[in-house]
Amino acid sequence: MQKNKYKNFWEYYIKNISPKLEQIDILLKAKSYNIPTKTASLLLNINQKEIETIMRKQNMSHITSKNFLSIMLNGKSYICNILKKEYKKNFPQKYSPEDVSYIYNIDYEKTKQAFEFLNAEKMPSKSLKAIFIQITHINHI
Repeated sequence: MQKNKYKNFWEYYIKNISPKLEQIDILLKAKSYNIPTKTASLLLNINQKEIETIMRKQNMSHITSKNFLSIMLNGKSYICNILKKEYKKNFPQKYSPEDVSYIYNIDYEKTKQAFEFLNAEKMPSKSLKAIFIQITHINHI
């Protein structure tokens, strides 16, 4: 993340992560059978050569909704890492401070303080905004 380009993590998340996650979700639900490498590259923030390398190693002739996850799990971008960590955590229904810190690579103490301020031990994904905004406020204290 280019910290000086964004005021806070929430702004970065809304502009760069959330739209891609939504697009990936739509793509996977559409059960596509031939996803262009350029589309995968843009959604996962990895170059086409990296995708082609992953495809060769995984013996893929083309990208589908079914094997897109395999590309994502082998990609090296920040968004791939977020999704890998979500996958490792079994896509939690509710997030703990440890989960948020681990998945998004945010300082644990700040994440813990945000949860304490929000008086919560775990929060659903729809509450990520509140967590990220609170972490931003902690950064400005």
